[in-house]
Amino acid sequence: MDRTQVAALVLGPTPTRTAKQTRTPTDPLAPIAGRSVLGWVVDAAIGASVRRIALVGDEPGIGVRTELARRTDNALIDIVTPDGLDGVDTIALAIERLGGELVLSDNSHLLLLSGTAPQIDARELRALIADHVSSGASATLLGSSGGSVSTPDSEPTVTIDEVGNVTSTHEQRKSWSDDTAAIAVVRASLLAPALRRVTPRGWRSQPLVVDAVEALRSAGHHVHDVPRDEPVWQISSHAARAPIEMKLRDRIVDNWVERGVSIPDPRQVSIDAAVTLGQGVQVLPGTVLQGSTEVGDGTVLGPNSQIVDASIGAGVRAAHVVVRNTEIPAHSKLEPFSVLGSPPMGETV
Repeated sequence: MDRTQVAALVLGPTPTRTAKQTRTPTDPLAPIAGRSVLGWVVDAAIGASVRRIALVGDEPGIGVRTELARRTDNALIDIVTPDGLDGVDTIALAIERLGGELVLSDNSHLLLLSGTAPQIDARELRALIADHVSSGASATLLGSSGGSVSTPDSEPTVTIDEVGNVTSTHEQRKSWSDDTAAIAVVRASLLAPALRRVTPRGWRSQPLVVDAVEALRSAGHHVHDVPRDEPVWQISSHAARAPIEMKLRDRIVDNWVERGVSIPDPRQVSIDAAVTLGQGVQVLPGTVLQGSTEVGDGTVLGPNSQIVDASIGAGVRAAHVVVRNTEIPAHSKLEPFSVLGSPPMGETV
């Protein structure tokens, strides 16, 4: 019996920039909570034990490529851009890059993720994959039971004959909202054939997922729907970005609390994803930890301090300070309201 294999396709937006271009702070898809949007999605997939991942769509740019290259988990992460191909051919190329044997086995599955929905987490993906495999479905779509994620393309109509019998119906056809992310698991051998049953208009990442699932459903395949309390919102604007970033930052802080860091008021603390904290660290209200900051054991940060890309030794006391791009020796006691280190080029303190 073949071993179950799961690979992931992370579907990004339409290609709009070259590899040399980078995200600007005004771009909704700029780094969020200290990590790239794609980096959060890749982390979730790897946390769900998926080791082969293809990023499909927009060229991620140098910043994201550098971030991915620094990973130490030895996952295979490939980047596939359409380069003139339509959606179906691009997906087929991505599957081939991940391993052509995937389409030869009924025990191989593809996790389809949105590259603009960084708040999806590994635990939910693990549960989705397990649900899909145990159900034996051809496809499993992560849906919503709280709030509509689809809208009708047309009103339903019913035809009744002269004696009152229903003779025909025209049901609503559902289409995915532009603000919500379509996430699914599909049997690998069925994805490309399912997409060929529809006609993707250019490169449309979210409809590609829904089109594939609905094509399988209409062909008589077993399609499993997993309810969700709310839609998986994707970053489509600054208004959509703000609540997603809040959730990610809450997750970071909660993870540090679970690991023993003392944070008396989590809602008044902000910690970037790349920050590392030692044992017995205390982070007091009003403290912001950014960039690649490293903090040694037993250090107390705050209240009301900002630490950016700094190395803070063990046993340091830092209240009401700003520390940027510098190293603070162990057991130092920083004077309140001091500003240490230099800001990045082009910025002023």
